[in-house]
Amino acid sequence: MSINLNGNELKQIREAIMHAYPSVEYLEIMVYEELNENLNVIGGKGNLKGVVFRLIKWADSSGKLKPLIEGAYQGNLHNPELQNIRKKLFNYENKEKNKYRGNETTTINSQQQPNQNFIENINGVEVEMLHIPDGAFMMGASEIERGSRNSERPQHRVTVPAFFMGKYPVTQTQWRAITSLPEVSRELKSDPSRFKGKNRPVEGISWFDAVEFCQRLSLYTNKNYRLPSEAEWEYACRAGTTTPFHFGMTMITSTANYRSTDRQKFKLSGLSSDREPEKAYHKGTTNVGSFGVANSFGLYDMHGNVWEWCEDRWHENYYGAPTDGGAWSDYKNKKNRRRLLRGGSWLNYSEHCRCAYRNFYDPEVNFINIGLRLACNL
Repeated sequence: MSINLNGNELKQIREAIMHAYPSVEYLEIMVYEELNENLNVIGGKGNLKGVVFRLIKWADSSGKLKPLIEGAYQGNLHNPELQNIRKKLFNYENKEKNKYRGNETTTINSQQQPNQNFIENINGVEVEMLHIPDGAFMMGASEIERGSRNSERPQHRVTVPAFFMGKYPVTQTQWRAITSLPEVSRELKSDPSRFKGKNRPVEGISWFDAVEFCQRLSLYTNKNYRLPSEAEWEYACRAGTTTPFHFGMTMITSTANYRSTDRQKFKLSGLSSDREPEKAYHKGTTNVGSFGVANSFGLYDMHGNVWEWCEDRWHENYYGAPTDGGAWSDYKNKKNRRRLLRGGSWLNYSEHCRCAYRNFYDPEVNFINIGLRLACNL
């Protein structure tokens, strides 16, 4: 059914979609996934403004404006223009839905209770833990996702039990407080970070250091603190979204601490945008939560700042990967020592900060862009 948009409504929708999709390439992906249509056939050639204009006119006349707006909104949940248009035209409430694009569905238990979050206190130092509800999602990246790699495939559906996760990466203050607790199996430096700051994330720690850190906290609190599994990490990062970043299709300097010198390199692929004035590349870590972009679970700094160790050992792809949300440990294979890292860092380009991007290092590695984020069982 056509809505018969007036000129002002058409302009508002066009500007919102152009802001959400500053490249034709990612607009093409969204149209294919939401409408199962070829953008070249609908919009033809031309600049982004003209293509979007023809796309909206076609969607309105074909009765497909609603899935077009919905697809753009679900990939850009923090876009106020899309929120307003969605509410105005389709009388939606401004809340997330549990079902997303086509066959790539994400189901999240809607019974999450905010009071299930808790704060751990270690000798006056607080660690805020957020409840991550159980659900299922498509893990990995499709072949059409810009910057994706074969190691991120095949996409597969994973069911994740509820757990707790740190609101932020572990800070240097938290690291010092917990490393002062009794040793379990190895010594830990109280101040390993190169970039000093009490609210900056701790960095320069190995996988073994991260495990020892979790063990000390577990003994002190009588809770099961640990590193997240790779599946838990990606599920928590996405928080119901299916886009390369939880805040949308592109990364800009106001949303994360990353190597922003990639703007010219990646803006044509849609992974970086030049719509904001260029800001300085930080060349180091920044205080956690500095960028004010939490995902729908309330987690900050899931993209950039520091890499975060996961429990899993590295595998070249997802063939044979577990689907229950647990870690792919493979302890019997003594030759496989490499451990997973997720999230990218201040030193990495936007391509390496995507939800699906996978990295690995030997467990002894302690680079200046590697930290951790706590997970905890219910």
